[in-house]
Formats: sequence, C-alpha cells, structure tokens
Amino acid sequence: MSMPTKQECLRAAALVLIQIDERLDREDREAEAMAQQRAA
Repeated sequence: MSMPTKQECLRAAALVLIQIDERLDREDREAEAMAQQRAA
C-alpha cells in the first residue's frame, strides 16, 4: 500500500474542514431560530 501524496492529504483535510464548517453553520442557524422562538 502506497502512502497518500501530500495533495491527497490536503484534499482530505479540506473536505473535513468544509463538513465541520457546514455543521457549525447549521447549528448556529438552529440556535438562532430557537432564541427567536423564545423571544416571540
């Protein structure tokens, strides 16, 4: 089994960061919606 190239490692890391970013965005929106419901 060959070692992945640096490029492949960077691509994999970027995909992970994108997934984390999307999840945080969604959690922020959900928290904001809950806060608005409480205030209403």
